[in-house]
Amino acid sequence: MRIVIAALLVFAALSPSASAAPVRALAGAGAGPVISGNHVLFAAGDSVFSEPVWGGPRVAVPPAGVFAELTPPLGDVSPFAVVDPVQASDLGLVTLENGGVWLRRDGRRVEVALPPGANPEVVAVAGTLGVAPVPEGALVVFDLRSGVELRQVSLGAYDPVNLDGLSLSPAGDIAATVPAGDGTGVLLWAAAGASRVRVIASGGSRLGRVAVAGGRVAYVTGAGLREGVRAVVVDPAQVRDPRAGAAPPRAAAAGAGAASPAERGEVLRGPPVYDVTSLSFDGAWLAFSTPTCRYVASGGALRLPGGPCARTEVAAEAVRGGARVACINTPTRACRVRVGARTVSVRRGQARVISARGPLRVRTVDPDGRTVRVL
Repeated sequence: MRIVIAALLVFAALSPSASAAPVRALAGAGAGPVISGNHVLFAAGDSVFSEPVWGGPRVAVPPAGVFAELTPPLGDVSPFAVVDPVQASDLGLVTLENGGVWLRRDGRRVEVALPPGANPEVVAVAGTLGVAPVPEGALVVFDLRSGVELRQVSLGAYDPVNLDGLSLSPAGDIAATVPAGDGTGVLLWAAAGASRVRVIASGGSRLGRVAVAGGRVAYVTGAGLREGVRAVVVDPAQVRDPRAGAAPPRAAAAGAGAASPAERGEVLRGPPVYDVTSLSFDGAWLAFSTPTCRYVASGGALRLPGGPCARTEVAAEAVRGGARVACINTPTRACRVRVGARTVSVRRGQARVISARGPLRVRTVDPDGRTVRVL
């Protein structure tokens, strides 16, 4: 009997648990998540918590880095920011505020010198480096300590004024998302030392946030989705020609004519969600947030995991006579949605207009009964 019990205990210890799932829900809406070493950090209430990226004990830690309270408080930031206004570097926190770039360390705030023409509202930092667009159609990599230009990376035909996302690795790798000019977006990449960007992904919609680490790029895209977006990780070294076989926007939304994930160099595809509001990436693990939840991922997944957050994602908007609801993701074949006193179903990947009278209230209803108001 003891041998059987011991064997069962060993089996339980070796069996995969929820923490081994490719995507794990951490907590509801809030600051973070941020990957730091082999831990993921996030704020909840007045506390900051840390736990191993693969799952494990969660402990409260002193607020530090981007979670630390700023003194003096953060000034005015761009309402259309394409990079985070508070970023960590090897020299301290770098903030984009009051029309300038500032280094905060030891209770002091010192303005960072920028290369001539650099846009102070679009600066990404990593290690001791910074990168910013300049009007000449290039991205300039510079030293954070001195502001001295280290190299320029040509954007080719792409406009440096309309970046949708920009990221830099400590090694000097650059990734950026830009509009293609036809309602779609492209993901640009330049390895450390490169003098020009190259396109490594294109999509049926404009792209969003981007993060680069370990020679890989994480970015936000709505390509292949009728509604919503997802986080995708791509390995530039594995990308063939992203435009070869790329489908027109309508075809791409239906998944027709597109290259395979392997040909696109994709190593991780996150679950579809309404929006991705932050990215943190270390080259292997991806942490991201939505308006209602925060996640960490080691692999791709189509459905949202169980845990502290709802698993139904919809896009809802008020229209004449009711609400238009699009089902983006759900554990079942259809999203259950409560509009006023009515509960209706919307098939996954489709949308419908639901009539309603009186004050408009729209809630999603998970299979376990959990509800979240979305409108």
